[in-house]
Amino acid sequence: MKKSFYFLFFLLCAPLCSMAQDYTVVHVTGKIYRSGTTTEVHSGDQLKANEILDYPGQNAWSIVVDEKGIQSFIQQPGPKDTIKNVQKSLQVIEKTTHPVTRDSKGPVQNLRNYFAGEQFVFIGDDFYLEVDSKNYPLDEKIFLLYRYDYNSRTITHKIPQTKQVIHFNKPFLYEYKGDSIPYLKTWNTELTLFNSNTNLPGYVAGFRPIWLNEDDLKKELLLLQKVSQRQKLSRTELKKVFLQYVQDVYGKTDEIIFMDWVDKKVLRK
Repeated sequence: MKKSFYFLFFLLCAPLCSMAQDYTVVHVTGKIYRSGTTTEVHSGDQLKANEILDYPGQNAWSIVVDEKGIQSFIQQPGPKDTIKNVQKSLQVIEKTTHPVTRDSKGPVQNLRNYFAGEQFVFIGDDFYLEVDSKNYPLDEKIFLLYRYDYNSRTITHKIPQTKQVIHFNKPFLYEYKGDSIPYLKTWNTELTLFNSNTNLPGYVAGFRPIWLNEDDLKKELLLLQKVSQRQKLSRTELKKVFLQYVQDVYGKTDEIIFMDWVDKKVLRK
């Protein structure tokens, strides 16, 4: 009789036990605390499915991944929402963004199509891009300008160039009269081609730049790699997981440049 009772108990509890799982925190923006404590949640932490989180500030959110590699978004509940635990707060991230794909490592033919007016991810403070010489005949008198609006003022910088390679340098681009400009508070970013022979600028492309810190992104990708070990992914498959993560969480980026960066800075050949 006891054996039958324990077997029945196991059958009833098995589904509940299988549902309970831990979530690995990959990214945190803002301050999030474990409920009733002063313990702040950081990247690399483990969260229980039934754990309650506190959001003392506004616009706090995090990205977590479960044991199967499914990535989810957790954010502060709305004012009318009841308190939710981790599992009830999860919003599975939809895979909708596509990377900037190119046939080869050759120059970019069309910058408008390249940026496509969307969020574009720059990794680190320096981003080098070769552009087509026929479409963009850059020299001392013809060059690209990086423009954006900030505090009711339009800020313009000449993009450094070496032959056909343009250099996006974050500290240089987001500086005005010696003061650093927080890029997240800027808008209407666009590139224009300026010809000093005619003094006429020509619109090239518009987009929303997202600048990611290399060390922070590397840490996030290594956490994904750790969680993905159970799936026994190949190097190529893992790099695709990394790319998908960046696309889904931050925005589109250049696939070739990203994969090269992963090889050199994250996985290291």
